[in-house]
Amino acid sequence: MLKKSLEPLPTPSPRGRKAIKVEPRIILDAALKVFAEQGVAGANLRAIARGAGCDPALIYYHFGSKEGIFEALLDELFGELQRELAKVVGETTGQPTQERMRQVMDLIVRQLRTRGRGLQGIARGEVVAGAEGTRISIAKRLRPILDLLRQVFAEGMAKGEVRADLPLPILPFFFLRPLVEILELIPVMSAHLSDFPPEEALAMALTAWFDLFWNGASPSQERGDRLLPAVAKSPL
Repeated sequence: MLKKSLEPLPTPSPRGRKAIKVEPRIILDAALKVFAEQGVAGANLRAIARGAGCDPALIYYHFGSKEGIFEALLDELFGELQRELAKVVGETTGQPTQERMRQVMDLIVRQLRTRGRGLQGIARGEVVAGAEGTRISIAKRLRPILDLLRQVFAEGMAKGEVRADLPLPILPFFFLRPLVEILELIPVMSAHLSDFPPEEALAMALTAWFDLFWNGASPSQERGDRLLPAVAKSPL
């Protein structure tokens, strides 16, 4: 007679993929890569979940949607930038406007290079081609930063250090937009356009941009005939 085995029967494996817990930070990092490749509208949660190594349900749990992830990324970048910028603006009150703006530029460059990780480029693309709701989300977070820049320019105008004829409401855009373009393009294009290493080329470009901007914004550039067409001033 055969002896009955006393060994327990193997427990059947659970059906489906075993849930893997990942930190929200990993999901944000994965989403940033997907957004950079596909945009917010073109991205899907499965692609983000694949990049994070988790189940899509975990993304729903933490962020609710891909738009929720994008808003969390915007809060992370623009929230910190706003806090740091407010600190610099407050601490430099009373200093010459040129020096204040140089410190502001240094802060923006540092924040975007260390914290932005390309998000500023994604946000710019969403403003141009994204959904209206995405534009509203970006504008809501960008407005306080522009207001801080506008405050510095307004105080400079009051002291006679910035041209009073410049359009104050949009002046921060003239300052910020080229700065973002330089940070995005120079590091990746310098090897093709110059003989300088990327970091050296970036430093030179930032210095040149600031000097050009300030030369145009300073009162010495305010001319009564600045709007006359070139042909009207030609000796011919």
